[in-house]
Amino acid sequence: MNPNPLATAAVDLNDLHFLRTLGESGSFTLASRRLHVTQSALTRRIQAIEARLGTRLFERTTRAVRTTEAGEFLLQQSSQLLSDVAQLLHQFQQTHGNGPMRIRVGVSHTISLAHLPGLFSRNLQNQPDLQPVVSHHPSSTLLEQLADASLDLAILCPPKTLPANIRVAHRFNDAFTVIAPAQLPPPPFEPRSQAYKQWLRAQPWMTLGGHSETAAQLRAWSQRCDLAVSSRMELDSFDLMIHLAAVGVGIAHVPIRAIAAFPRRRSLRRLPSPERFSRQLVVLARKDRNPPAAITQFIDGILF
Repeated sequence: MNPNPLATAAVDLNDLHFLRTLGESGSFTLASRRLHVTQSALTRRIQAIEARLGTRLFERTTRAVRTTEAGEFLLQQSSQLLSDVAQLLHQFQQTHGNGPMRIRVGVSHTISLAHLPGLFSRNLQNQPDLQPVVSHHPSSTLLEQLADASLDLAILCPPKTLPANIRVAHRFNDAFTVIAPAQLPPPPFEPRSQAYKQWLRAQPWMTLGGHSETAAQLRAWSQRCDLAVSSRMELDSFDLMIHLAAVGVGIAHVPIRAIAAFPRRRSLRRLPSPERFSRQLVVLARKDRNPPAAITQFIDGILF
C-alpha cells in the first residue's frame, strides 16, 4: 500500500482550488486576478491537470470558459471537501493560533445600520479579544459564502430553503412602520378605511428593489393591504430610504429598529399601517459538530 496516496494523486487540494476559481469566474482573466497568477501560468496549470486526468474539464470560447460534464462533476463533488478543509483550518487557527480571535460575519443588504449595535455591542464587551470581520452582501451571496466556509455566521431574512449543511442558530422578529416627511400633513382618515389606502397609494413611495426575501414579503404585504403603490424610487437600503424621507423625497415602509437610531427623527412622521408587518431575521451557521467557542458565545450575546 502506498503510505502517501496524495503523492501520486492526479490532483491535489491546490489544483482543486484553481479549478473551482476558474469555474466560478468563467474567465481565465478574472480567475488569474483572483489567484494572483498570470493568465499564461493559469492556462498551463489547467492544461496540466486535464492531461493528468485524461479528460477536458473546460470548454474555451473567445468570450467565456464553461465547465464540461466531467468538469462540473469534479467541481460539485469536491465542493464540500474544500469547504471542510477551509473550515478545519479556520477552527485550528481559532483554537491553537496566536493571533486575535476572528469571527467572520456576513450581514444582508436589508439589515440597517441600527441593527448592528444589538448584534455586536455585548459581544465586544464579553469577548474583548474578539475581532469581528464584517461583510455586507446580498442574501444569496451570504448563503454561498457560509456554505463554503468563507463565513462563520450570516444574518439575513431566511430563504425558503437552506443548504443541507446550514442551520438556524438564532431567530428574532423585526417589526416595520410606514414613515413620511414630517412636513406631510397627517391624513384625516381611519387607517383601515379605503380613503386612507387611496391616500397612501397617491403618495410618492420608495420601495425595496431586487429579489431578496424581504422585498418579496413587502410586495406580498402591499397586495394584502390593497396598496398597489407606484414606486417613485427603488433602493436596496432602508437607511437610505430613511434619509431620503427626512428630506421630503417620499414615504417608505422600514424597520422600526432602523429609525430608532436616526439622529433627525423629528424630520420624520410615522404613519399608521393598514396591516402590521414583521419579518423574521435569522442568524445562520454551519452544522459543525464542535463549533469554536467564540461563535457560540457570539450567538448567545445577540441582544435581540
